[in-house]
Amino acid sequence: MKLEYKWIVLINTTIGMLMASINQTIVLISLPAIFSGLHVDPLAPGQSNLLLWMLMGYSAVTTVLLVTFGRIADIFGRVRIYNLGFVVFTVGSLLCALTPSVGTLGAIELIAFRMLQGLGGACLFANSIALLTDAFPANQRGFSLGINQIAFIAGNVVGVVLGGILAAAEPLHPAPAVAFPAEQRKVCPQGLVSWRGNSYSVPPGLAGAVVSVRHQLGTETVRIATVSGAVIAAHLRALDGAGRIVRDAGHVAALEKAVLASVSTAKPCTHKIRRPPSPAALAEAARLRGQPSTDPAHKVVIDLATYAATAARLGVAPQGKPTEQPETIEQS
Repeated sequence: MKLEYKWIVLINTTIGMLMASINQTIVLISLPAIFSGLHVDPLAPGQSNLLLWMLMGYSAVTTVLLVTFGRIADIFGRVRIYNLGFVVFTVGSLLCALTPSVGTLGAIELIAFRMLQGLGGACLFANSIALLTDAFPANQRGFSLGINQIAFIAGNVVGVVLGGILAAAEPLHPAPAVAFPAEQRKVCPQGLVSWRGNSYSVPPGLAGAVVSVRHQLGTETVRIATVSGAVIAAHLRALDGAGRIVRDAGHVAALEKAVLASVSTAKPCTHKIRRPPSPAALAEAARLRGQPSTDPAHKVVIDLATYAATAARLGVAPQGKPTEQPETIEQS
């Protein structure tokens, strides 16, 4: 038995509304699993925008383009635009499942694919009711529109449940052994501690010391403490990997004070102090005058035979007449 056109329209539009509405709420429960799989902390500084766009990107695109696609459907045909919306929505869903990257780039890709889903969802939302109005007579329109709206409302509920089921199948990272795990770091000679692609200052005088760096999830403060637990510095966390040097104004002032304290303020020497010449200086002066040195330590015996043999082997005539006997040379 062949179905009438109006029932085919009702079935297709109901499926479209169900799919589009499920996609609005499916990420609410599954957000922790999504960001865990992407290895992104959405509560870290500079990452909260990813959380907002992941939640609202689909709805924002659908809301903005709803009227536009409704008018385009009036011009080019409602069935054509509705079918195009089905194709775009399906492609966007497949891309969401096949997101290739991880980290911030992966989150941006997933947001873009959800926006592509929103593009298809706008085509579905804009034309479902119009198609039902055209297909059903006046005495059956209320029934068809009611079925269609039930699918929309049910999709919002099913999306939350389905998101939780899918999230349960995604293993999360194990919770740390302590609430806020600390990472051990060594203070460099410049009084800086390197942590996650940035450098944070500590008070001067701690070069080479081992400190612990701690960051509480959901906050924007990085705390640096000694091994005993005493907090010595607290900084506003910079974006990971930014290569920034974060210095506290108090640390800079203390460092300048320590440097200035090490500089002598005494008056410079205005005259030279006369010191008697050392024995080595006296022996060198005697040698320059041609006087024999009385210090036997300044006599060194050098055998020139080795130099003569090397010169003969290289074919170079040695300067002066070589002698096989050691020669005594005075040296200071």
